[in-house]
Amino acid sequence: IDIHCHCLPGVDDGPGTISEALELCRALVDDGMSVVIATPHQLGRFGKFNKAPHIRQAVFGLNEELKDSNIPLTVMCGADIRVDERICQLLKTDEILTLADGGKYVLLELPGEVFIDIEPMLIELAGMGIQVVLSHPERHFVLAKHPNVLLKWRRYSAHLQLTAGSLLGEFGMLAQATAWRFLNLGLASLIATDAHNLNTRRPCMKAAFERIARKLGKDIARLVCIENPQNILEGRDLRNVSHYTGQEPSYVELPNRL
Repeated sequence: IDIHCHCLPGVDDGPGTISEALELCRALVDDGMSVVIATPHQLGRFGKFNKAPHIRQAVFGLNEELKDSNIPLTVMCGADIRVDERICQLLKTDEILTLADGGKYVLLELPGEVFIDIEPMLIELAGMGIQVVLSHPERHFVLAKHPNVLLKWRRYSAHLQLTAGSLLGEFGMLAQATAWRFLNLGLASLIATDAHNLNTRRPCMKAAFERIARKLGKDIARLVCIENPQNILEGRDLRNVSHYTGQEPSYVELPNRL
């Protein structure tokens, strides 16, 4: 199960046409996927587009095309939501989507160029029974340099989703080192493809799984690549890497001033 993928045609910076979307979906199947949560961008530069009803309609249409093309993949609704002070209200009015439309998890994207403390939002979302999955935090420059803030956010059920390609070095040395650091420290809960196309952003979950299994063991690889994505899909609580390591995440260095 891939919980973060830009596979809908013509809605954001993913595939531009239905044929490109179908080719990406074939690649996802080849990469071991049976279910993908489509997560087009919402808010930010897509603030005037990609409303929840439009995404649901696009997901329905893509599923019909997949059936007609005999591609064994099921696509579900979701969104990659840029941080915005209106998120809680927009969730209440059904303008933005939770992962798998399940009402329990939102995939939240931080702006890469600045730091925003999302603790107040996490508290408000927790009061609504919603938990946050942070998309690709290893590619956020400030979090890479100041990861202690993530310990604070974890208290309010913020989960980290790493990009499979980051673990393989596809986003540069800093993102790769940070992704492995988050995994080694037990901070990350999920791996996803964040696939956009077959050229620069193709799915590579199998390779990431194998790399994690070699470095950290198959149990942790299964947890972050298979079991927790399944838990997202079914609306269950996520399990921590500490279940296998026996240690909760902590840091030796003093807290950083942001």
